[in-house]
Amino acid sequence: MARRLGFSYIGNALPRSLTLHGTGLEGASSIWNVLDRMCGATRVITFDCRIGSGKGSWRRTVIAAQGPRDVFGVAKFTSNLTLDRSGDWTMMYEPKTFSIVPPGLMPTAEIEAHLGAIGLLGPSLQGSAGSHNR
Repeated sequence: MARRLGFSYIGNALPRSLTLHGTGLEGASSIWNVLDRMCGATRVITFDCRIGSGKGSWRRTVIAAQGPRDVFGVAKFTSNLTLDRSGDWTMMYEPKTFSIVPPGLMPTAEIEAHLGAIGLLGPSLQGSAGSHNR
């Protein structure tokens, strides 16, 4: 996905400008699959993370955009995702829920669909979902 959509794979650490302070992700105990891309004037980072440790921990995929508060537009109303803000970054992810089968990481096709729906992929890249590998 990274190569196909023009993202750079930057590993297991977030850039210094992206902090999780004050968000529901603040207790992240590990971060991996960090992808970075400029989409026009908006910097977009996607990553997977584990919040907490042990049996009470949970995993999520996060799409973060550096820019205006409304960078995700109405996307927050299209599913059960939440938006958190830290500094000039807005993060979109599924919040912790209490269910028998908790949600986990977002499939690649879903990440691409969200990026396309909020206009962060060029028209030539939208709808090109393929493999589930990031």
